[in-house]
Amino acid sequence: MLERQNYDIAAIFEEREKSRFELHGRFLNEQMVRVLRTIGYDVGFRRGTGQYLYDRTGARYLDLLSGFGVFGIGRNHPALRTALESVLDAELPNLVQMDVSTLAGLLPPEAITVEIVEGARVPPNVFEDISRLARMTHRLAETVVRVA
Repeated sequence: MLERQNYDIAAIFEEREKSRFELHGRFLNEQMVRVLRTIGYDVGFRRGTGQYLYDRTGARYLDLLSGFGVFGIGRNHPALRTALESVLDAELPNLVQMDVSTLAGLLPPEAITVEIVEGARVPPNVFEDISRLARMTHRLAETVVRVA
């Protein structure tokens, strides 16, 4: 039987911080390392809070580049941290293929409000995603899609 290991991710991050670019170039994407060095972005971000990143010297950067899910709530949002800690502490079963979720219908229909800025270019799949989300709450007719 495998023994459960205690991984201190913060300590691993700290230990590998100074060699991050060498490691990334060696194991993942050497070109990305070259690009970051060329444009002067090899600063070594150490912390993220909300929309800000902090480098190894403590300098703060307003991150206007990232957006892959980060800015819906920002980085390290306290409510999300509490929710994640709660899930991890509960040791819930997850990704079970032959089961159904106990969370179905948890999102209240009034939480699904979409506002689209007039003149914005919205890909067709966005409307498909809105409809899918609405169907998941079983209240498609009450979903509000408002063009501002």
